[in-house]
Amino acid sequence: DYWLIIDESNLTEEAIAILIGTEGAVIDAIQYLANTILNIGHELEEEGAAYTIEINGYRYRRLQELQLMADYAANQVRLTKLEYEIPSLSSAERRQVHRLLEEHEDLETYSRGQEPDRRLVVKIKE
Repeated sequence: DYWLIIDESNLTEEAIAILIGTEGAVIDAIQYLANTILNIGHELEEEGAAYTIEINGYRYRRLQELQLMADYAANQVRLTKLEYEIPSLSSAERRQVHRLLEEHEDLETYSRGQEPDRRLVVKIKE
Protein backbone atom coordinates (compact mmCIF):
# COMPACT_ATOMS: atom_id res chain seq x y z
CA ASP A 1 0.00 0.00 0.00
CA TYR A 2 1.16 3.51 -0.80
CA TRP A 3 0.24 6.84 0.77
CA LEU A 4 0.06 9.90 -1.48
CA ILE A 5 0.14 13.03 0.65
CA ILE A 6 -1.30 16.30 -0.65
CA ASP A 7 0.96 19.21 0.34
CA GLU A 8 -1.36 21.57 2.18
CA SER A 9 1.25 24.24 2.93
CA ASN A 10 -0.24 26.62 0.33
CA LEU A 11 -3.89 25.72 0.95
CA THR A 12 -6.39 27.60 3.08
CA GLU A 13 -8.46 25.80 5.70
CA GLU A 14 -11.45 26.25 3.38
CA ALA A 15 -9.60 24.60 0.48
CA ILE A 16 -8.59 21.69 2.71
CA ALA A 17 -12.21 21.28 3.87
CA ILE A 18 -13.38 21.29 0.24
CA LEU A 19 -10.79 18.66 -0.73
CA ILE A 20 -11.93 16.42 2.13
CA GLY A 21 -15.64 17.02 1.54
CA THR A 22 -18.62 16.02 3.65
CA GLU A 23 -17.81 12.77 5.45
CA GLY A 24 -14.71 12.42 3.24
CA ALA A 25 -16.71 12.15 0.00
CA VAL A 26 -14.34 14.30 -2.08
CA ILE A 27 -11.11 12.75 -0.83
CA ASP A 28 -12.69 9.31 -1.39
CA ALA A 29 -13.48 10.29 -4.99
CA ILE A 30 -9.93 11.59 -5.53
CA GLN A 31 -8.58 8.36 -4.04
CA TYR A 32 -10.83 6.25 -6.28
CA LEU A 33 -9.66 8.12 -9.38
CA ALA A 34 -6.01 7.85 -8.33
CA ASN A 35 -6.33 4.09 -7.77
CA THR A 36 -8.13 3.61 -11.09
CA ILE A 37 -5.56 5.60 -13.05
CA LEU A 38 -2.47 4.28 -11.27
CA ASN A 39 -3.59 0.67 -11.73
CA ILE A 40 -4.26 0.92 -15.49
CA GLY A 41 -2.71 -2.13 -17.08
CA HIS A 42 -3.02 -4.20 -13.90
CA GLU A 43 -6.76 -4.90 -14.14
CA LEU A 44 -6.23 -8.66 -14.53
CA GLU A 45 -4.15 -8.95 -11.38
CA GLU A 46 -6.09 -10.11 -8.34
CA GLU A 47 -5.24 -6.93 -6.48
CA GLY A 48 -3.35 -3.97 -7.87
CA ALA A 49 -1.45 -1.54 -5.69
CA ALA A 50 -3.61 0.35 -3.20
CA TYR A 51 -3.11 4.10 -2.91
CA THR A 52 -4.35 6.17 0.01
CA ILE A 53 -4.73 9.92 -0.46
CA GLU A 54 -3.93 11.91 2.70
CA ILE A 55 -4.43 15.57 3.52
CA ASN A 56 -4.17 17.37 6.85
CA GLY A 57 -4.09 14.09 8.82
CA TYR A 58 -7.65 13.19 7.76
CA ARG A 59 -6.91 9.58 6.77
CA TYR A 60 -4.78 8.97 9.86
CA ARG A 61 -7.56 10.25 12.15
CA ARG A 62 -10.16 8.27 10.22
CA LEU A 63 -8.02 5.12 10.46
CA GLN A 64 -7.96 5.54 14.25
CA GLU A 65 -11.78 5.84 14.22
CA LEU A 66 -12.03 2.72 12.04
CA GLN A 67 -9.76 0.84 14.46
CA LEU A 68 -12.10 1.75 17.33
CA MET A 69 -15.11 0.60 15.27
CA ALA A 70 -13.37 -2.67 14.39
CA ASP A 71 -12.41 -3.31 18.03
CA TYR A 72 -15.95 -2.56 19.20
CA ALA A 73 -17.46 -4.86 16.56
CA ALA A 74 -15.04 -7.67 17.46
CA ASN A 75 -15.87 -7.33 21.16
CA GLN A 76 -19.63 -7.29 20.48
CA VAL A 77 -19.42 -10.40 18.29
CA ARG A 78 -17.38 -12.28 20.88
CA LEU A 79 -19.71 -11.19 23.69
CA THR A 80 -23.03 -11.90 21.97
CA LYS A 81 -21.96 -14.59 19.45
CA LEU A 82 -24.15 -12.68 16.96
CA GLU A 83 -22.99 -11.00 13.77
CA TYR A 84 -22.46 -7.25 13.91
CA GLU A 85 -23.03 -4.84 11.01
CA ILE A 86 -20.97 -1.71 10.55
CA PRO A 87 -22.95 0.70 8.33
CA SER A 88 -21.98 3.80 6.39
CA LEU A 89 -18.45 2.98 5.29
CA SER A 90 -16.99 3.72 1.88
CA SER A 91 -15.59 0.77 -0.06
CA ALA A 92 -12.06 1.88 0.87
CA GLU A 93 -13.01 2.06 4.56
CA ARG A 94 -14.66 -1.38 4.41
CA ARG A 95 -11.44 -2.75 2.92
CA GLN A 96 -9.45 -1.15 5.76
CA VAL A 97 -11.72 -2.68 8.41
CA HIS A 98 -11.46 -6.09 6.69
CA ARG A 99 -7.66 -5.75 6.95
CA LEU A 100 -7.80 -4.57 10.57
CA LEU A 101 -9.83 -7.64 11.54
CA GLU A 102 -7.78 -10.17 9.52
CA GLU A 103 -5.53 -10.79 12.51
CA HIS A 104 -8.48 -12.05 14.58
CA GLU A 105 -8.45 -15.75 13.73
CA ASP A 106 -11.81 -16.38 15.43
CA LEU A 107 -13.64 -13.78 13.33
CA GLU A 108 -14.55 -13.31 9.69
CA THR A 109 -15.81 -10.32 7.75
CA TYR A 110 -17.76 -9.83 4.56
CA SER A 111 -19.77 -7.11 2.87
CA ARG A 112 -23.55 -7.29 2.52
CA GLY A 113 -25.99 -5.28 0.40
CA GLN A 114 -25.66 -2.97 -2.55
CA GLU A 115 -24.17 0.51 -2.75
CA PRO A 116 -24.94 2.99 -1.29
CA ASP A 117 -26.28 0.82 1.56
CA ARG A 118 -23.49 -1.76 1.59
CA ARG A 119 -22.45 -2.79 5.10
CA LEU A 120 -19.53 -4.64 6.60
CA VAL A 121 -20.50 -7.69 8.67
CA VAL A 122 -18.33 -9.20 11.41
CA LYS A 123 -19.13 -12.66 12.75
CA ILE A 124 -17.63 -15.66 14.51
CA LYS A 125 -15.70 -17.80 12.05
CA GLU A 126 -17.48 -21.04 11.28
